[in-house]
Amino acid sequence: MAIRSKKNLYPGINPHLNSALQQPNGGWQGFHATHINDIANVLESLLEETKYYLDTEKSLQVKEKPSRPDILIMKRMEGKGLAPTQSSIAPMLTLPMMETLGFDEDEDVPLGVVIYSEETRAPVTRIEVLSPTNKPPSKDFDDYVLIRRQTLEDGLRLIEVDYIHQRHPLFPHIPSYKYEEPGASPYHIIVSDPRPNIEGGQIFVYCFGLMDELPKISIPLSGDDKVLLDFGIAYTHTFESRKLYWEMLADYSQLPAHFASYTPDDQEKIRARMTQIAQDNLSEQQNGDSIKKELVSRHQPAFEQCVAAAKRRLERFPHNTHHPLTGSN
Repeated sequence: MAIRSKKNLYPGINPHLNSALQQPNGGWQGFHATHINDIANVLESLLEETKYYLDTEKSLQVKEKPSRPDILIMKRMEGKGLAPTQSSIAPMLTLPMMETLGFDEDEDVPLGVVIYSEETRAPVTRIEVLSPTNKPPSKDFDDYVLIRRQTLEDGLRLIEVDYIHQRHPLFPHIPSYKYEEPGASPYHIIVSDPRPNIEGGQIFVYCFGLMDELPKISIPLSGDDKVLLDFGIAYTHTFESRKLYWEMLADYSQLPAHFASYTPDDQEKIRARMTQIAQDNLSEQQNGDSIKKELVSRHQPAFEQCVAAAKRRLERFPHNTHHPLTGSN
């Protein structure tokens, strides 16, 4: 029997949903759109009284080669300053930016979420939720790398959210979960800051595992300004907001699709979590049955008394067609 819950029964990324979405025609595009909006809504509440604002615009998703990003954060003329923030986890890797670009400086490149400065009305920071088509060995990966490089050369801070564990990492510097390399994690959030320039910029790679909560990441804006974004809040809202996700795609009685794409260690964690969920579900059913029995036993004497009184009335007035219980004729 299927086991479903509107609440995400994993602390972070739900492997049942996430694996289903990564299958051919699995619905990643719809998830991407919903999750980007939820990230934007969390950011909106954080930036409400600051000198920044944001917008959701066309993604870097390669096919149309858009010139605008997923979410834009911009700086405005007035507003409160931002207190210093610190991400909830430390980056696993810190890389020189030039090592991750992979193309000669004179290559012709085209141009995804952006925070704007209200002061200059210029884009400051961009946030992208990566899709399977953006990662190697996809045929669109090279196009994405070109657009990515253009974004960084334009001076935008770039945040790339990577839940795609079935593909290679974005950079060869990151241990591959697909190949079960030592130190590999299935999920990453990559913060690229091309300041003071692309040659001197750095990239911070934050990694988290199957049973980890999604991290809070300090998002760089203008100057020393940063905003602490809790990706867990956005993911939880995305999961719970669509019946498609929590009722149709996340069935805890079935192993996730393409189960072999998880490492043996994570497979054991998934099996253990599924066993616990099944036990909790059985306990809830048993508790429900106990409550029903208790209610029946509590009200049974009163019901029996009512039936007995009705029978006595029928015996006393055998020709009365008025129903003693319902009052109908």
